[in-house]
Amino acid sequence: MVCVIDTSKTVPFGEPTTITPYISATSDPFSKNDPARVNDVRINVKPPLIKRRRQRKKEKVTLPCGSFLISLNKPCQDIRLNLNELKDQLTIKDLRLLLLSWLADGARPSWIQLKRSHHIRRFVVVHAPALNSSSFDIDWNQQHIFSKTDNLSKTCSFRQQMPFSSSLFDEVISLKLTMKSHPVAEFCQCSISNSERQRRAHARRANLKSTKLYTVEQCILSLDEMLEAGYPIHSSLSGHTNIPSNWVETHKKSDLVKQNKPRLIALDCEMCLTPIGLELARISLIDEDMNTIMDEMVQPSHPIIDYLTRYSGIREEHLVGVTTSLQDIQQKLLDIIDQDTILVGHSLECDLKTLKLAHPNVIDTARLYHHRYGPPLRPSLKYLAARWLNRIIQSDEDTLMDNLVVGHDSCVDAATSMELVSLKLARGPDFGLYFSSTESIFSRLERCRPSRLGAIFETSGSSRHSPFTKHAKAVKRCDTEDQLVDEVIDAVGCYDFVWASLQDHSLNQPVFDPRIQLPVSPKLTSEDSKINRYCHTPPLSSLDGYVQKIWSNLPAGTVLVVIGATKSDDRVSRSPPPSPTSETQEGGLNNPMDALNHRAGICLLTLK
Repeated sequence: MVCVIDTSKTVPFGEPTTITPYISATSDPFSKNDPARVNDVRINVKPPLIKRRRQRKKEKVTLPCGSFLISLNKPCQDIRLNLNELKDQLTIKDLRLLLLSWLADGARPSWIQLKRSHHIRRFVVVHAPALNSSSFDIDWNQQHIFSKTDNLSKTCSFRQQMPFSSSLFDEVISLKLTMKSHPVAEFCQCSISNSERQRRAHARRANLKSTKLYTVEQCILSLDEMLEAGYPIHSSLSGHTNIPSNWVETHKKSDLVKQNKPRLIALDCEMCLTPIGLELARISLIDEDMNTIMDEMVQPSHPIIDYLTRYSGIREEHLVGVTTSLQDIQQKLLDIIDQDTILVGHSLECDLKTLKLAHPNVIDTARLYHHRYGPPLRPSLKYLAARWLNRIIQSDEDTLMDNLVVGHDSCVDAATSMELVSLKLARGPDFGLYFSSTESIFSRLERCRPSRLGAIFETSGSSRHSPFTKHAKAVKRCDTEDQLVDEVIDAVGCYDFVWASLQDHSLNQPVFDPRIQLPVSPKLTSEDSKINRYCHTPPLSSLDGYVQKIWSNLPAGTVLVVIGATKSDDRVSRSPPPSPTSETQEGGLNNPMDALNHRAGICLLTLK
């Protein structure tokens, strides 16, 4: 079939042109020798799918010929939630994926709808532990995960004490808490993209090809690694030292015979608890041939409060008659160890601090091997021995077997560290490493094009943040919440992602030991219950003022998220156990697990 356009007729401007099919009756319609097709203007016939797609576009928008299609969508329109896709409670992971989809290369989530999301330039998260589900008077459950602000009770704390936030946020979303980590730690840890995973694997293969021999020098910690781990810094590394005046450091001896390779000595110490903290009680040195160089007990300079037998393996009878002091051990170490000696151990910064000794060359098995979940977590020596040496060490009373000594043995620990180093040198640089599939969200944002920068601001009373936050461009701790809000306002113009952690007032509440029986509390009246509730509840009015101040200074295209969630097990542990004889108040918690549901997290989200 051939489509023929009749060009003899004049068609007014804007009217469709008539197209009539032509089929030759005397010859093959698809033959090149058909004389009827010589003067015809042929048009390629489009597939049916493309034709239907174009027809739908014409039915949706009908414009005269020559006009322009103008988008009527606002650059910053309201965020709409798709409740059909929000089947379960919202999590911190969902918020993190939302940030990556708008500022990085993440996939767009289906539970939220926002056209022209490329207009979003900033993402600000305010972590307010004072905001929880009790402020909304809603019984959150798996079926009730979303509520309009207008549908909330007018007597709830949120609408009474936070009028600006009530008018700013249209929806209140239930946030599912996790028992594993704090919201800051969970938010700042994201998955590595496939392209980045492939790039890292290619870099490791190239490194293996270029590295012919794995030497001892490659295992020694660098200056930056020692600073990060908190090691005392030797003066030969930076030209100056950070150790106190009563400490000692190894020195270079000219009378020693230099060997072809540096000497390796494994070191481990055991400590006891005294009024000034942990003090040295035992020290052991092992050489490369697993020979014991030193194994001595040390008498602490202060009275011992706790021998810590379960961890140190030291009992009272072990220190009877011991007169060796810390100064004696320091002098012996300076006679055995010099600057060229390489000390081997597990988390040696603790041992060196206990010895009050600074040394430049250190191999730390806690950093030479990876944790099974990857950095920045550090493995224990007990796990490394069981995983790579198939050996059980550091047994306690629960895992006692084969007549093992309860607690740590410094000689065994030092020998285990030396064996792990020898195994690493024999197997290569990638042995014992776990390449994690997660990374810091700040690293992923900076890797995007254009690069995105992030900052974290927290108060002195906020919870400890995750190690993943160290990759942020700026991490600052503020003294007060007013100072934190001012820092956030100044940082919005410089950073694309800002996390602000307000003070966690629950940390100021007393911690109740479940083994202690509390006295029977008298029966409270309804008026006393109201007074008691408002005395322990942090004021939400100040939080509303902070939100209003931050919102008024945000530029257009900024997403503001307010989450009220803390670590759920901290919430439960800080709740006093109910008295067995006290009557349960109306609306109280009969089951301890109800505390987790009652203190569920809250998420408020809007776009400016």
